[in-house]
Amino acid sequence: MQDTKHNRVPRVLLVDDDPIFGEIMQGVARTERVPLIYYQNAAEFYRDFKNLEFDVAIVDYDLGRVTGNQLSNFVLKSGKNVPVVLVSSATLTKSRPWAENVLEVVNKKNGAYGIFFSALRAFDASSSSDT
Repeated sequence: MQDTKHNRVPRVLLVDDDPIFGEIMQGVARTERVPLIYYQNAAEFYRDFKNLEFDVAIVDYDLGRVTGNQLSNFVLKSGKNVPVVLVSSATLTKSRPWAENVLEVVNKKNGAYGIFFSALRAFDASSSSDT
Protein backbone atom coordinates (compact mmCIF):
# COMPACT_ATOMS: atom_id res chain seq x y z
CA MET A 1 0.00 0.00 0.00
CA GLN A 2 1.09 3.56 -0.66
CA ASP A 3 2.28 5.20 2.57
CA THR A 4 -0.15 7.51 4.31
CA LYS A 5 0.74 10.15 6.86
CA HIS A 6 -0.77 8.11 9.69
CA ASN A 7 0.01 4.85 11.28
CA ARG A 8 -3.13 3.09 10.13
CA VAL A 9 -4.67 1.95 6.90
CA PRO A 10 -7.79 3.89 5.92
CA ARG A 11 -11.11 2.14 5.48
CA VAL A 12 -12.44 3.13 2.06
CA LEU A 13 -16.12 3.32 1.14
CA LEU A 14 -17.16 3.08 -2.51
CA VAL A 15 -20.68 3.90 -3.68
CA ASP A 16 -21.03 3.45 -7.44
CA ASP A 17 -23.81 1.92 -9.52
CA ASP A 18 -21.43 0.52 -12.14
CA PRO A 19 -20.70 -3.09 -11.07
CA ILE A 20 -17.69 -3.36 -13.40
CA PHE A 21 -16.11 -0.26 -11.87
CA GLY A 22 -16.94 -1.68 -8.42
CA GLU A 23 -15.14 -4.94 -9.22
CA ILE A 24 -12.12 -3.08 -10.57
CA MET A 25 -11.91 -0.88 -7.46
CA GLN A 26 -12.25 -3.92 -5.20
CA GLY A 27 -9.32 -5.47 -7.06
CA VAL A 28 -7.22 -2.33 -6.56
CA ALA A 29 -8.05 -2.29 -2.86
CA ARG A 30 -7.09 -5.97 -2.49
CA THR A 31 -3.80 -5.35 -4.31
CA GLU A 32 -3.04 -2.37 -2.09
CA ARG A 33 -4.21 -4.23 1.05
CA VAL A 34 -6.74 -1.55 1.93
CA PRO A 35 -10.19 -2.50 3.23
CA LEU A 36 -12.95 -1.38 0.88
CA ILE A 37 -16.70 -1.46 1.50
CA TYR A 38 -18.66 -1.41 -1.75
CA TYR A 39 -22.28 -0.39 -2.32
CA GLN A 40 -23.81 -0.58 -5.76
CA ASN A 41 -26.59 1.86 -4.93
CA ALA A 42 -27.43 4.67 -2.54
CA ALA A 43 -30.44 2.87 -1.02
CA GLU A 44 -28.26 0.04 0.32
CA PHE A 45 -25.74 2.56 1.61
CA TYR A 46 -28.44 4.56 3.44
CA ARG A 47 -29.85 1.33 4.92
CA ASP A 48 -26.49 0.34 6.44
CA PHE A 49 -25.08 3.81 7.12
CA LYS A 50 -25.44 3.87 10.93
CA ASN A 51 -23.29 0.75 11.27
CA LEU A 52 -20.62 1.69 8.75
CA GLU A 53 -17.13 2.71 9.75
CA PHE A 54 -15.05 4.32 7.03
CA ASP A 55 -12.35 6.98 6.79
CA VAL A 56 -12.72 8.17 3.20
CA ALA A 57 -15.38 7.73 0.53
CA ILE A 58 -15.30 7.43 -3.24
CA VAL A 59 -18.76 8.31 -4.52
CA ASP A 60 -20.14 8.30 -8.05
CA TYR A 61 -21.75 11.63 -8.89
CA ASP A 62 -24.72 10.12 -10.73
CA LEU A 63 -26.40 7.47 -8.59
CA GLY A 64 -29.81 7.70 -10.25
CA ARG A 65 -32.30 9.26 -7.85
CA VAL A 66 -29.58 10.83 -5.73
CA THR A 67 -26.34 12.58 -6.57
CA GLY A 68 -22.99 11.90 -5.00
CA ASN A 69 -23.06 15.45 -3.69
CA GLN A 70 -26.34 14.78 -1.88
CA LEU A 71 -24.91 11.60 -0.41
CA SER A 72 -21.80 13.52 0.69
CA ASN A 73 -23.99 16.12 2.42
CA PHE A 74 -25.91 13.35 4.16
CA VAL A 75 -22.67 11.87 5.51
CA LEU A 76 -21.50 15.27 6.75
CA LYS A 77 -24.82 16.20 8.36
CA SER A 78 -24.94 12.82 10.08
CA GLY A 79 -21.79 13.69 12.00
CA LYS A 80 -19.24 11.66 10.04
CA ASN A 81 -16.70 14.22 8.91
CA VAL A 82 -14.92 12.06 6.36
CA PRO A 83 -13.42 13.24 3.08
CA VAL A 84 -15.17 12.37 -0.16
CA VAL A 85 -13.79 11.98 -3.67
CA LEU A 86 -16.56 12.39 -6.24
CA VAL A 87 -16.09 10.43 -9.47
CA SER A 88 -17.88 10.68 -12.77
CA SER A 89 -17.59 9.74 -16.41
CA ALA A 90 -18.80 13.26 -17.20
CA THR A 91 -16.60 16.32 -16.88
CA LEU A 92 -17.15 17.89 -13.47
CA THR A 93 -15.10 20.65 -11.90
CA LYS A 94 -14.17 21.42 -8.32
CA SER A 95 -15.55 24.94 -8.82
CA ARG A 96 -19.17 23.86 -8.28
CA PRO A 97 -20.68 24.35 -4.84
CA TRP A 98 -19.91 20.85 -3.56
CA ALA A 99 -20.52 19.54 -0.05
CA GLU A 100 -17.82 20.72 2.38
CA ASN A 101 -16.38 17.21 2.69
CA VAL A 102 -15.83 16.81 -1.08
CA LEU A 103 -12.08 17.29 -1.35
CA GLU A 104 -11.60 16.16 -4.91
CA VAL A 105 -13.59 15.62 -8.11
CA VAL A 106 -12.05 13.02 -10.41
CA ASN A 107 -13.00 11.85 -13.88
CA LYS A 108 -13.15 8.08 -14.29
CA LYS A 109 -10.79 8.49 -17.25
CA ASN A 110 -8.05 8.90 -14.62
CA GLY A 111 -8.34 5.15 -14.03
CA ALA A 112 -8.95 3.05 -10.97
CA TYR A 113 -5.51 3.58 -9.43
CA GLY A 114 -5.68 7.34 -10.01
CA ILE A 115 -9.05 7.48 -8.28
CA PHE A 116 -7.95 5.18 -5.46
CA PHE A 117 -4.82 7.21 -4.73
CA SER A 118 -6.87 10.43 -4.86
CA ALA A 119 -8.91 8.96 -2.01
CA LEU A 120 -5.76 8.13 -0.02
CA ARG A 121 -4.50 11.70 -0.54
CA ALA A 122 -7.88 13.06 0.61
CA PHE A 123 -7.61 10.87 3.72
CA ASP A 124 -4.13 12.22 4.41
CA ALA A 125 -5.23 15.82 3.86
CA SER A 126 -8.22 15.52 6.16
CA SER A 127 -6.26 13.78 8.90
CA SER A 128 -3.47 16.36 8.84
CA SER A 129 -6.05 19.14 9.23
CA ASP A 130 -7.57 17.34 12.24
CA THR A 131 -4.35 17.65 14.23
